[in-house]
Amino acid sequence: MPLGQRSTHLLVRVRRYECRRCGRRWTDDLARAVPDGDAMTDAAAWRAVAEVVLRSKSVLACASDPACSWDMVNDAVLSRGLGHLVGDERRFDGARMLGVDEHVWRHAPRGGRYVTVAVNPTPRRDGRPARLLDMVEGRSGRAFADWLAARPESFRDNVQVVAMDAFAGYKRAAARQAPRAAEVLDPFHVVQLAGQKLTKVRCRLRRETAGRRGTRSDPLYRCGRILLKTESPRADRQREKADEILADPANGPLRLAHGACKGCPELSVLGRTMKKRMRDILAFFDWDNNANGPTEAINARLETLRGIALGFTNLGNYVTRSLLHAGGFRQAIQPHLR
Repeated sequence: MPLGQRSTHLLVRVRRYECRRCGRRWTDDLARAVPDGDAMTDAAAWRAVAEVVLRSKSVLACASDPACSWDMVNDAVLSRGLGHLVGDERRFDGARMLGVDEHVWRHAPRGGRYVTVAVNPTPRRDGRPARLLDMVEGRSGRAFADWLAARPESFRDNVQVVAMDAFAGYKRAAARQAPRAAEVLDPFHVVQLAGQKLTKVRCRLRRETAGRRGTRSDPLYRCGRILLKTESPRADRQREKADEILADPANGPLRLAHGACKGCPELSVLGRTMKKRMRDILAFFDWDNNANGPTEAINARLETLRGIALGFTNLGNYVTRSLLHAGGFRQAIQPHLR
């Protein structure tokens, strides 16, 4: 363990013994001080885990205090994390709610970029933050269905609510693997879909009137974000711009879309989606703490983790570090620091 900010390195002489009578040889047993094959004591390794999980420090920053190599600290963090925290199947117990969403784990032109994130928002009933349950490669309904199928039947029967976005693959997977659970379409995504259709109407009108995309000087282009805001957050100048755009007779379809009225072709897709998922939308009002907001919050924390580490190239390491970062292991780490 480092003493303050000063590293502590032990220079150990391992004695070797030999029996002159039988020729048998043996050495001192150091397993109680350092596990076999490790270069760090158990206390120092758990201190590195605590720095990574509790203080959100990078592995490079953790390695600077004891003056160790990056690989030494990273191996210690991954081995303790996999062996005692992530590998414990009891972390899936008590999950009565599930949140599912996609996540971009790396920005690369080639190879897989997406993973499916499963979050447990159940602790929010007790005033505690949601925690990350698992991550699987891919962003398809099949990936989520395979993950649910790999869980015990008791886990699937205990799940009461599955919160998701409008992606139909997640809905089919939940209906097939957890038929007793209520499927909830988060209201944020419903509003997001409506905003996307409004943006499409605005872009279509600009192309029809000018024959090109909007530029910085075009009123319709400059009003893009203002129209997506509700009335209360708008400033006085923003209200004037929005009223001027909507009052223009040439922007009739935009006015209809902004008021969510009939007569706009872009709203037909939104109407079909809402009609098909009406039961899931209304289920939001039947269950407490069932929004997909905690899942989006976990996604934001994972973005922070990727920035701290300056990116990842190995998906297995990223999954382990993500679970340590957002898996709710703060209480489980405390006993190892005593």
